[in-house]
Amino acid sequence: MGKDLSGGPTVRFAGKVLLTSGVAASLMMLSPSIASAAYYGSETNYATTAVPGDVDQHWEGSEISGASVYFTALGDWFKVYDTKKDGYSAVVEWRDLDSSRTGACVNKMGADSRGGCNKNFTEGHEIRFRAALYNNGNLVRAASAWSRGFA
Repeated sequence: MGKDLSGGPTVRFAGKVLLTSGVAASLMMLSPSIASAAYYGSETNYATTAVPGDVDQHWEGSEISGASVYFTALGDWFKVYDTKKDGYSAVVEWRDLDSSRTGACVNKMGADSRGGCNKNFTEGHEIRFRAALYNNGNLVRAASAWSRGFA
């Protein structure tokens, strides 16, 4: 056994480091502020104010009280409207039925805002989507029916 700079055995020093790391890891797993909820699916995007116009676009939609969402195959865009001052984020939950891709486009810009997410789906794939409301990543409620569009 060698000695570290503090004069103790090297093995003992290494054991303390492991114990400290183990305690830190355990505290991280127990801390509710570190663990966070996730939005729907495996891809989460945050809406920006860049949204294509409605000219020459066909939009499919879904609504619930507090959120209206739309999808167009022209450019694979989602629009997400937050329609109510309720403190919740308006979200479009989506899934590509012809692949394993799922995700959410989250509008965190506040009441009466419109945002968009530009996706890149494979042409011809069936896309299902619905409006939802979230509170800090936790689902509050979602439309019971899924709307349908094609990329």
